[in-house]
Amino acid sequence: MQNLHLISYLSSESPSIYYWSEDQSEKLELNSQINLNFSAERFCIGYYNGQNRFRCPNNSINCLQCPTCKYSDISKVYTRLNFTGFEHLAEKLSSEYYSIYLAYFGGSSVKVGVTQTKRIEKRLREQGADLWTRLMDFDNANNAYTMEKLLQETFGLKNSVTSKYKIQNLGKIDNKIIEKTIQEIKTSDPFNDYLVENPFVNKINYKIPNNFSIVENIDGEFLESKGNFLFYRKDDSVFVVNMKEKEGRLFSSGTL
Repeated sequence: MQNLHLISYLSSESPSIYYWSEDQSEKLELNSQINLNFSAERFCIGYYNGQNRFRCPNNSINCLQCPTCKYSDISKVYTRLNFTGFEHLAEKLSSEYYSIYLAYFGGSSVKVGVTQTKRIEKRLREQGADLWTRLMDFDNANNAYTMEKLLQETFGLKNSVTSKYKIQNLGKIDNKIIEKTIQEIKTSDPFNDYLVENPFVNKINYKIPNNFSIVENIDGEFLESKGNFLFYRKDDSVFVVNMKEKEGRLFSSGTL
């Protein structure tokens, strides 16, 4: 059976993967019966320039992206506003509308983040948030990222949440945690001057049972995708795989 190379996992109500088949990038939707068996080794996934995907020129191993591919990947534009090599995008992307959001994944922590306003709901679904709030809107990226940092420092908000935290706090939802954070920001100058009118809490519902087992491969019927995690059912049991951890690994498939 052919060994394929997982590039990325896209979480949504109908999740999908991008993968290398020889030197061709392919896409597969994971919404029915799935069989994927992953290698222990990890190989550089290459890079995406906004139009095309490219194989790693160094054939690097034991990493998700080597320094060369990380430098060449367009993702740095959206995560760090680093336009090196993408200067032609700076004016357009910097002047688009951006929103600051709060995201809650259970437990006691709240994350703050920035995304383009037009894709905020999709972004929170990709992350697997249980509750979220659109907090502030800005008409340029620099102001949004500056405010994000100030919110992190002032209110002790997370800028990222690990997969381990997410799985440990699955189902441990307390609306009061995110509501308290919103209230603290509402009553704090000058942050309350930038809030959207009446920020409210949104909930995303997932079809996830209370009992499941964490495994390394997929062999069953797709059940749900929550952020990094893909849940599937086999016979009367439910299993979950951390798909973010599988990016960069080779895999064989009975699905293809």
